[in-house]
Amino acid sequence: MTVGVSTGGRTTDGGGRSAAALRADATPGHEWALYMDSDAIFANIDAALEDGEHLARAMNDPAVHMIIARDRPSGGRINNGVFLLRRSNWTEHFLGVVWNATQFLLDAPGQRNSRFGDQRAFEFAIEQAEAEAELSQSPGHPVAYVPQREINSFPSTYKSGDIIIHIAGCLAGARRSRPQCAAELGRWAAKGA
Repeated sequence: MTVGVSTGGRTTDGGGRSAAALRADATPGHEWALYMDSDAIFANIDAALEDGEHLARAMNDPAVHMIIARDRPSGGRINNGVFLLRRSNWTEHFLGVVWNATQFLLDAPGQRNSRFGDQRAFEFAIEQAEAEAELSQSPGHPVAYVPQREINSFPSTYKSGDIIIHIAGCLAGARRSRPQCAAELGRWAAKGA
């Protein structure tokens, strides 16, 4: 099984993430596209994505077109800093829904939505895709949720052998300053993660 990789950074318009995923999806010769935020790094280069039990099952299920982890700290929401998309018409449609879900990206009077607007747009598109699958009575679900540590470990949940570590929000400055981010990324790189 081949996987293309695309990276990007947090953007306030959300377009960067879906545009990067669309570029990876358009890369010929790959069945899957892996998107990683620029604050995520490969922690175990000796492992394959298919080494994760839940990832392998999802990647081999023809009904699955998106693989993503739930974000444990937020009580079950997704974290779209790392995800996989199968090259398919479903994926093109899904990314179109994300791209057009601008209501989650705009600042409302007295409220700032854009910090996690791209994530809310993904959640909206996933809910819509799951509802469409249920209405059409399609076998299986197009979105597979895998344990966070299989694809999107955080520094607080990381264990030796995890494939990817995601220092979520680091480069967006949401939780740390740029110098703190650089130091944390440097520590993980020096460890060989």
